[in-house]
Amino acid sequence: MSATLLTAPTHGGFTFGHLVANVLAGSWRREPPALTINSEELARVEPLLTSSGAAGLAWNRASRTAHLTSAPETANLRAMYRHLALQATMNEGSIRFLSERLALNGLEPLIFKGWASAQHYALPHLRPFGDIDICVQPGRHAEARELLQRHVIPGVNNLVNGPFVLDCGPAGKLCQIDLHAGLDQFHLPSLDTLFARSQRIACGDRAIRILSHEDHLRLVAMHFLRHGGYRPLWLCDVAAMLETVPGDFDWDICFGKDPRYAHWLACVFELARRLLGARIEGLPQAYHVDTLPDWFMRTALNEWQVPYLSRMKQPWSYWAAKPWIIPSQLKARWPNPISATFKSGGNFGRKSRLLYQLAFLGAAIVTAVSNRLCAAIHSIAGRRRHLPKEAVS
Repeated sequence: MSATLLTAPTHGGFTFGHLVANVLAGSWRREPPALTINSEELARVEPLLTSSGAAGLAWNRASRTAHLTSAPETANLRAMYRHLALQATMNEGSIRFLSERLALNGLEPLIFKGWASAQHYALPHLRPFGDIDICVQPGRHAEARELLQRHVIPGVNNLVNGPFVLDCGPAGKLCQIDLHAGLDQFHLPSLDTLFARSQRIACGDRAIRILSHEDHLRLVAMHFLRHGGYRPLWLCDVAAMLETVPGDFDWDICFGKDPRYAHWLACVFELARRLLGARIEGLPQAYHVDTLPDWFMRTALNEWQVPYLSRMKQPWSYWAAKPWIIPSQLKARWPNPISATFKSGGNFGRKSRLLYQLAFLGAAIVTAVSNRLCAAIHSIAGRRRHLPKEAVS
């Protein structure tokens, strides 16, 4: 994804991306390392940290550094930390409400990312989340979709296939449910296999099903790649999960049988070590990588210094009516090297990513145009069906 960068580097030539990485290193731990930057430097990246969901993590480190604790530049981080702590209680209420509502119909959600990732942080509220990502038992996706559609809030922009916005009861809040039919897009196995390997953890008085540690670590790493690594919070998820692997963790299940995907994962784990100081001593030597392609780390750091609002894009459907925006929108949609490699099924080598980027953008344009034409044909056919017979003869 291409967007406008914050151009001014910090002293010593380090970019804002490096500063973000510095602030977040080890921030998921109960006793994170002390910060070695001053309040002015922290203030420069505070908007990036806040908009990416990492304000709580930043304060978890800043609050342990004497000269930053009372600095006026950190006031917003401190306020966000307190807000996230309050939100965490409501988030758990939403999870319980959703589980109870689905259980009344014999359905059980399998929750991943977001709340499930937060359980690997020393303090779960350090990891905020927006929507609740779920799957349900194999063969019951349509049933779950219809159930959620019946309980959406009237007047809210709910699409047929979601996400679905629900009122999650007095202990929860308005919550957005993202119902997935499967997790193939993250190169995970079938739902039957995922459910068989899944586990349950406590959420208040309810037991909530989540992915196995092996499958979930694979998913969060693949999710980071799929979206071009643009949120540092996603690499914190990877780091937190790497540092909480149990003694019986099966690395072969996590890495899988495809050597290409295994190399992708190894690169993400090494990136978490280099940028965030993740401890990967438990990783078998066979899955270590000694070198990373230059473009991989550079892309992640560049993405971390992109202001969130600059990522906003106009829908493809606007292009036909406003052709003058095409150049700027093509630039906004230009895939970054990480996402282009992932979505093209490429190798994480040292060669240029340009061919992957061109292939991905070309396929996206063809799909958008095709969808637009199909919608137009369907609309015309629908209007013709409602015309009197003599009008269409």
